[in-house]
Amino acid sequence: MAVIWYHLFTRLYSLRCACLIVCFDPTQIIWELTSGHGLEARPREPKSDQGNTHLLGYRFKNYGGHGIRGVTNISWTGLPQGGWALLLFCGGLVMQHKFSRTECLIGPEGIRILAQSRVAVFGVGGVGSFTVEALARAGIGRLMMVDYDLICLTNINRQLHALHSTIGQPKVKVMKERVLDINPVATVEVHQIFYSPETSDVLNADWDYVVDAMDTVSAKVHLIRRCRDLGLQVVSAMGAGNRVDATGFQVADISETVVCPLARAVRKGLRRHGIERGVKVVYSPFPTLQPDRAPVDCLDFCVCPGGDAHCARKNQIPGSISFVPSVVGLLLAGVVVKDLLTSRGVAL
Repeated sequence: MAVIWYHLFTRLYSLRCACLIVCFDPTQIIWELTSGHGLEARPREPKSDQGNTHLLGYRFKNYGGHGIRGVTNISWTGLPQGGWALLLFCGGLVMQHKFSRTECLIGPEGIRILAQSRVAVFGVGGVGSFTVEALARAGIGRLMMVDYDLICLTNINRQLHALHSTIGQPKVKVMKERVLDINPVATVEVHQIFYSPETSDVLNADWDYVVDAMDTVSAKVHLIRRCRDLGLQVVSAMGAGNRVDATGFQVADISETVVCPLARAVRKGLRRHGIERGVKVVYSPFPTLQPDRAPVDCLDFCVCPGGDAHCARKNQIPGSISFVPSVVGLLLAGVVVKDLLTSRGVAL
């Protein structure tokens, strides 16, 4: 019998046909095709179900916006015990999937590489939230986010996760839900902690790339040092505050940075540990603005969840606007994606 099925599959596959799945188990089955694409099969509902395919009482639809792209490298997940599926190649249909437009640029091999890549993002605020978003929409298969903070009313002007409905919630929790809504088959790990030497073991050598989107100099310097010790690639965001012009941001080595006050402080901290170059950063060489004093003092009139006024511990709270930190975050994501692809032979 196995020989018969083998010849049938071989013959039908040679026709370059698409995949039709016939399932004979009443429980839900989810499986993944190449690069994390998936299809969902569940018992047909009696109500109208336009846009889906019905066969033998089952409803077949794209799971989370996925579609059939190929039939090789099939990895089955969650197949119920005793259930089985018959794959017939019949037709000539190739369906779109949510990364189809990205695949036009980087090809199926690029999609596969990103789906297998692991990226850790430290700091999920005005810069890091947009980095996480872009990485998720690029198809990164595994993400880790580290940020201790809760969403505050004052984050709404620039941070992707900040809405009136999310105030008071952990930033990493809200972003995890968002990432999984973008790509349900992604693996997302979150740590609601402040990165410091005491918590640095959250980062190990298992990651392909690290993004530093934190705004504390000591944390940035320690994270870069730890990446060096672990042999990890890292890209670091320099100052995005007190700016209203996002057109000057560029990617450079830390040794090439000028003007930016945060870059100067990070360079000084790294020099103490013998690091003067070899760290990729996103920064602007143009002067910052001098912000006015906040109209309401955060120390006396704190609106932070919990009311601890931790942001008031800074010497001066920087001014910010919606369209500057987001640009830095997207540039960071671009650095990561392009490095992951080119280091594995994908021409861009």
